[in-house]
Amino acid sequence: MKINVIIILFFLTNSLIAQNNNYKEKVLDNCTTQEINHFYELVFWDNSEISKDTTNECLIRWEDPIYYKYTGRKYKKLEQQFDSVLLTLHNIKYLEFYKANIFHKANVLIEFSTLNRLQQKYLNCSGRCTTNDKNGSIKNGKIELAIDVEKDEILNNFLHEIIHLVGGIDHIKYDADKLMYGLNGCRMKTISKEEIRIIQLIYEINWPSGYTRKDFEEDFADRLYHINRVNKLMGLFKKMNIESTMLNFMLQNLATDEQVIFSKIPKNINVVLCNDFPNEIEDIIGMSLKTLNNLSPNFNLKIHQLSDLSSNSYSSNINLFFDKNNYQAKIDSASRIALKIQRYNACKMMTSAFLPLTYSEVDTINKLQILGQCIYNLALSYTFIPNDYVFNIEDGELKLKEFYMKLFKLYYSPEFSSLLTREELIEAIEEYKKSL
Repeated sequence: MKINVIIILFFLTNSLIAQNNNYKEKVLDNCTTQEINHFYELVFWDNSEISKDTTNECLIRWEDPIYYKYTGRKYKKLEQQFDSVLLTLHNIKYLEFYKANIFHKANVLIEFSTLNRLQQKYLNCSGRCTTNDKNGSIKNGKIELAIDVEKDEILNNFLHEIIHLVGGIDHIKYDADKLMYGLNGCRMKTISKEEIRIIQLIYEINWPSGYTRKDFEEDFADRLYHINRVNKLMGLFKKMNIESTMLNFMLQNLATDEQVIFSKIPKNINVVLCNDFPNEIEDIIGMSLKTLNNLSPNFNLKIHQLSDLSSNSYSSNINLFFDKNNYQAKIDSASRIALKIQRYNACKMMTSAFLPLTYSEVDTINKLQILGQCIYNLALSYTFIPNDYVFNIEDGELKLKEFYMKLFKLYYSPEFSSLLTREELIEAIEEYKKSL
């Protein structure tokens, strides 16, 4: 009898161990590297630079059904829109949304408020989500929304905050996806497929109890761009067959300011023309962006007029100003345009730039090269400063030189992490050069 009990316990124990390890296999078998990084950044990053203080952040999620209630003034159309969003989330396994009723008290309040009231409570805020959790299980939450802002912004704020409500503790960083809507001025109608996918991973994977960011980093270190960055960067050099001339260029032309961590322009941020641009200049900027957009799936900037965007997005784009009265006589001074830039957000990505563009009264070829150079330098966050023009002119069109094309692709590869430090880059270059 005792032997039978021991055998049963043995098989039960092994079965539980296999179940506990199964989550890792499911993720590796069913998720792309991009999705694993997307999940990591959405679920485990906080609003400060990654540090030892936050490595024990636990994955949090709802284990009980969510019963929600609207409070404040009634806005029937808004409530219908929100109900539709919540119905989409309700279709995810193990995530249930219902309206509160006499039998089920609300554990989530959706409160319609005013911009002034929210900004008195929270700094520069038109939407806010707070949740309370215990041992990784969310128990209740509240979403507060300003309703005296643009209609599109109300819906966008709700979509943004609902991701936080279901367990997304942070804003997406390196690829600046949908949760960066406030930074790129895009307008959403519902939650994106990418975000639905991440929420599915939160709820449909059998994560161990108390699963932390440190656990995730250990389990998926090979797939995470921000772990072992030096080795991953050396692997990128090898994959792209980077030659010593480019490595030397990177070392010699590395910006000499106090920048410690590299920054990238988020994928879908807008380039806003904030005053009257001559058609010729607007065409050159558009030509430059089109060339760069075609080089990397992680770079996709589009020109907008200021009037095209909502008022709240003005300070969070790349805003270009044309100076009609300050023509530069020297090509060198024109190609090193003064730049006032809010360089980083919490994840060390460029979130806005104010660029006064001037150009010299010279021939069209030089004008093309000078303005093309400005856009290229801006795209690389003025990290590497070329000594010569990066574009050639062929049949009146800008064509990026092969060397600078490869440098751009390198810079916007995911392995060239937005948290990479100068020291790590130098270490990776020096170690890789030894293998050449």
